[in-house]
Amino acid sequence: MKTNRNIILKAAREEFVTKGYSDASLRIIAREAGITVSGLYRHFASKEELFEAVLTPMLIHLEELTRNDTKEETLELYHNNQRQFEQEMIMLCSALVNNYRLELRLYLTQSEGSQMTKRLESFINDQVIIGEQFVKRFNEKYSLLGNNGNNNNIPPAFMRIATRCFIELLRELVTGPKKNDNELTALISYYTRFVSAGWREILGFIP
Repeated sequence: MKTNRNIILKAAREEFVTKGYSDASLRIIAREAGITVSGLYRHFASKEELFEAVLTPMLIHLEELTRNDTKEETLELYHNNQRQFEQEMIMLCSALVNNYRLELRLYLTQSEGSQMTKRLESFINDQVIIGEQFVKRFNEKYSLLGNNGNNNNIPPAFMRIATRCFIELLRELVTGPKKNDNELTALISYYTRFVSAGWREILGFIP
C-alpha cells in the first residue's frame, strides 16, 4: 500500500511540475503509476489532496526555516554576529532550494486553481505574527543594552511587504535556468545583507 502511494506521488510530481495544477491530468498520473483512476482515488480523495501531498515535504521544510526566527539562538546570533547570521541564512535557504527546487516553483508559480494560493496567503499572515514576535523579543532583550529601537508598532502591512520580499527571493531562486551553488550563495547573501541593514535601522541597532 505504501509502495503504491509513493509510486503515485512520483507520477503526480512529474505531471504537476510539467503542467501546473490546473492542467495536470489525474488520468495521466494514474496511467504513469500503473493503476486505474479509481485505484488512484483509493489513495487520494481528490486532485487537491494529491497536490497537497506532493508539496507537503517542501511546505514542512519551508515552515521550519521561517520558524527559525522564533528561536532564542537566532535572536542572539542576529544581535551578536551578523556574519554568522548571514552564513546561517545562506545554508538554510540553499538547502531548501536544492532539496525542493521544483516543488517550490510549483507552489509559487504553478498552483493557480488550487487551495495552495490561499495557503500562501496564510503563510504570509503567519510570518507577520512571527515578525512581530521577533521585534518584541528583540526590544525586550536588547533595549536595556543601549539600543535605540524599541519599536513595537511596526504596521502589519509592512511585515507583509517584508514577507513578500522573501517570497520573491525564493521565486527568483527557483525560476529560470537552474542556479549553481555560487549563484545561490551570492543572491541569498545580497538579500540577507540588504534586509538586515534595514531591520537594524528600524530596530535602532548598530552592531
